[in-house]
Amino acid sequence: MTRHQTGKSTLRRATASSPAHATPVEEHGDTQTAAEALRQAHEESELFINAVPSILIGVNGKSVITRWNQAAERCFRLSKSEVVGKSIASCGIKWQRSDMEAEIDSWRAQVPKRYDNLAVEIDGEIHFLGVTANSVSLPGRDTGELLIIASDVTERRLLEDQLRQAQKLEAIGQLAAGIAHEINTPTQYVGDNTNFLKESWTQIAELLTLARDLREKAGQASVPPEMLERFDAMAKQADIEYLLEEVPRAINQSLDGIQRVAKIVRAMKEFSHPGSEEKCAIDINKAIETTITVARNEWKYVAEVETTLAPDLPFVPCHAGELNQVILNLLINAAHAVAQKVGDGSQGKGKITVTTRREDEWVTIAISDSGVGIPEAIRSRIFEPFFTTKPVGKGTGQGLALAHTAIVRKHGGKIWFESEPGQGTTFFIRLPLAAPAEQP
Repeated sequence: MTRHQTGKSTLRRATASSPAHATPVEEHGDTQTAAEALRQAHEESELFINAVPSILIGVNGKSVITRWNQAAERCFRLSKSEVVGKSIASCGIKWQRSDMEAEIDSWRAQVPKRYDNLAVEIDGEIHFLGVTANSVSLPGRDTGELLIIASDVTERRLLEDQLRQAQKLEAIGQLAAGIAHEINTPTQYVGDNTNFLKESWTQIAELLTLARDLREKAGQASVPPEMLERFDAMAKQADIEYLLEEVPRAINQSLDGIQRVAKIVRAMKEFSHPGSEEKCAIDINKAIETTITVARNEWKYVAEVETTLAPDLPFVPCHAGELNQVILNLLINAAHAVAQKVGDGSQGKGKITVTTRREDEWVTIAISDSGVGIPEAIRSRIFEPFFTTKPVGKGTGQGLALAHTAIVRKHGGKIWFESEPGQGTTFFIRLPLAAPAEQP
C-alpha cells in the first residue's frame, strides 16, 4: 500500500515536472510571434511612409540614402532599389546646384534647413522643390540620420509669379492715367517751344540772309543805305532782344522736358521689368528714386516727398521687382493716408519722407507719412490678406499682405510699422546684407 502511494507520488512529480521539457518549444514559438509582429510593424510603417504624399528621404551620417518612399519614386522617376545605398548628391537626382554634395553635408550643422525653391531637372524640365531637412537621433548610433521632406512646388511657384506680375501690372494700370499726365505735360511744352522756334526761325533766317549780304557789301566798301535801313526794319520787326532771351530758354525747357519724359520712361521700364529668378545685388537708393518717379502722380497733389538716402549704402541682395512693388504699395498707401487728412491739397499739403540707413549687417528703409494714422483696433490685421479699410475699387487688401510675404519669406527680412492716430504712420523694412535662404 505504501509502495503504491509512493509510486503515485512519483508519477505525480514526474507529471508536474514535464512542462520543463517543453520550454524550448514555447521559446521558439515566442520568437516566431515576435518576428511576425516585427515584420507586420515594419510593413505597416512602410505602408504609412508610402501613403504620405510628400517626398520622404532618409539619409545616414555618410549622406547615403536609407529610406525612399513612393512619392520620391514618382517625383524623381527613380525606384527605391536604384537609390538606396547611394549618396543623395549622386544617386541620379539631377540637382541644378553644382555644390550640392557640400551643401547637403552642411545641413547637419544647420538643421532644420529649409529651401523654398531648390531646382532639379525632371524629364528634361526644371522643377522646384520645397525642402526641409531635420536631424533624427537614432538609439545606439553616434550620428543621427537626416529626414528630408520635400514637395514639388513648381506649379505653386508659377502661380505666385503670375500673381506678383498681375499685382505689378495692376499697379501700373492704376498709375497709367497719372503717368500719361506726367508724360503729357513736358511733351506739351516741348511741342509749344518747338512751334515757337519754328515760327521764330523765319525771321531769324531772313536776318541771317541779310547779314550775309551786308557782309559781302562791306567787303566791297560799299553798303547801300537802303540795305542798312532794311536790316534795321527787319531787326525791329523780329525783336532781336526778345529772341536772344527766349530762344535759349525755349531750347533749355525742351531739353528739360525731354529729360523728364526719358526719366519717367526709364523708371517705368525698370519698375515693370520682371527681374531674375535669383537675388541680385541692387542699389536700394536708386530703386526708391525710380519708384517715387513712377508714383509721382499719386502723391504730388497732396504731399511733398522728401528723401534722406544714405550715400554710402552698400548694394543689397534682393529680388528687385518684388522690392519695387513693396515700396510702391507703401508710397501709395502713404499718399492715400495723407489725402484723407488734407483732402485735395488745395489748403496745404502733407509730407512723405523716405529714408535709408545701414544698421550693422542690415539696411533699413523707413517710409513715413503725416496722414491720419492707423486705428489701434485694426493694427493687428494690417498684414492679413484681403483686409482693407479703403472703399470698394480703391484697394484689394493684397498690397501689405504681399509686402509681408516678399520681405519676410523671400528676403529673410522684417517689416513693421509705428503709427499715431491723427499724426501719421511709419513703415519700416529691414533687409539683410547677406543673402539668407528663402523660407518655405
